[in-house]
Amino acid sequence: MYAWIALAVFVLVCVLYARSRVNISVEPFGPGDSPKDVNDKLEARVSELKDTLNMATYSSTYSDQLIIYDDWVGLNMIDVLNSIKMAQPLDKVIDRVRVFNDLCEFKRNLNLAMTFVDKA
Repeated sequence: MYAWIALAVFVLVCVLYARSRVNISVEPFGPGDSPKDVNDKLEARVSELKDTLNMATYSSTYSDQLIIYDDWVGLNMIDVLNSIKMAQPLDKVIDRVRVFNDLCEFKRNLNLAMTFVDKA
């Protein structure tokens, strides 16, 4: 009986110690941040990125870069497919398929980025 009480006290102390070490915030915006503060910070960051990237001047350069990446990804997808040998162990084939799927996802994301550049 006393062993259970000692164990419960020990677990309680461990939980309290762990909770004191980890900053768990119930506020979704962090301590002292209101939604307006978060919006202001986000708008400032967006403005900073616009100034840095200078989309109006370099949008054609960014489009060209995305097209080159798209070609690179497409060629790598074919290269990965050619590197799969069915005689390989299954785990190696699965690894190559994962690489192929990652490249496919990257290609889709490049198309999304191109849509954004075209809007700018």
